Amino acid sequence: LLRVLQERTVRRLGDEREIAVDFRLISSTNRETGQMIREGLLRQDLYFRLSTVRIKVPPLRERLDDLMILSETLLRRLSRKYKKPMRGISPASLSILMRYEWPGNVRELESVIEHAVLFATGDYLSPEHLPDQLHKQRASNFLCVIPPYLTKDDIERHAIAQTLER
Repeated sequence: LLRVLQERTVRRLGDEREIAVDFRLISSTNRETGQMIREGLLRQDLYFRLSTVRIKVPPLRERLDDLMILSETLLRRLSRKYKKPMRGISPASLSILMRYEWPGNVRELESVIEHAVLFATGDYLSPEHLPDQLHKQRASNFLCVIPPYLTKDDIERHAIAQTLER
């Protein structure tokens, strides 16, 4: 594998000539690669060949601003798949989705939306269509606290700054 990554050629078993290969390799992990190298679970030379371009995608719980557009995109796709015309997600359902911690990340969100589409009876996804685990868990980090004695302009400025920071 190291040679193929480095030289972009492969030799089939029993063949005498090498074949040039053109490919793009995308790999991902949810583990700390530095720690894996130190523990001997990941070869350092393989890591150096794979890590030409590194992109860190934060978990869904750290980018809740993406939740609404992801949910709506999944809703459109899954409502077409199951031939159930859905118009959107109710504000109450969206509020529940925003409070959840999403340990399973985007795959869990897809599963939740699929579940809701399958059980939906109207045009909009309602809280009763969402799986039980979303109703039971309350995320402690999703609080909207407005400090006292601030003007409306100050509150808007803080909200915009926090949104840009996220």
